[in-house]
Amino acid sequence: MQKFDEAEFCQGYALTLRIFPCGRCALAFFIRSRCGPYLSRQRKVFCGSHPLGFAKKALRKMNLRNRMILTIFFPVMAILVVLSGVAYWQASTMLREEIKLEMEAMAAHRSAEVNTLVVGKMDQMQALVNTWSVALPNDNELRGVLTQLTKNTPGVQDVFVAFPDKRFIDGTGWIPPADYDPTGRGWYTEAANSQKVVMSKVYMDAITKKPIVSLSMAIRQQGKVAAVVGMDLSLQQINDA
Repeated sequence: MQKFDEAEFCQGYALTLRIFPCGRCALAFFIRSRCGPYLSRQRKVFCGSHPLGFAKKALRKMNLRNRMILTIFFPVMAILVVLSGVAYWQASTMLREEIKLEMEAMAAHRSAEVNTLVVGKMDQMQALVNTWSVALPNDNELRGVLTQLTKNTPGVQDVFVAFPDKRFIDGTGWIPPADYDPTGRGWYTEAANSQKVVMSKVYMDAITKKPIVSLSMAIRQQGKVAAVVGMDLSLQQINDA
């Protein structure tokens, strides 16, 4: 049996006290270090006041607090993310609807303005036809009138007259080639078969390469087509008007 050395015991115990401020814990730790096999089952010898025990308790408390925080944090964050997504979706939907309604209102307003301008041009053509149905001017006079109308009428790109004998007088001064047959054009045939002003579909002008529509109406004398008046309307000029 090992002999008890009091000096060694006191020295070891003094060193242990530097680690454990609690005397009971220092003594228990020292005895355990000297008699480990005997005290291996004595796991509750230490009190909770020494640094190691406090750290273990603090760690357990911290882990519990973190678990509680995480248990609350993630559901709350998930709810906030979902609410934010729903709010963004609702706001973007409302914004798109407002933009759509505003664009539709602007388009309707602009369409009404264009329609008013086109109706005005149709009334002007009707007045020309009514005047020329009584008596058509000669070619030179007609050319002068068409030139003035083309230059001075806003939104009008060209005013022209075609005859059944294929003569063609243009307000821009354009002279058609010898084989040009205006009586085969859609604006001519449609006007010749109607008693009203006819409006074509939008198409690209062969010269300006810009979208236009054509108005045309037949001039009748004694029940026969004496000529067809045509008017090309520039959509760009109408929009700028």
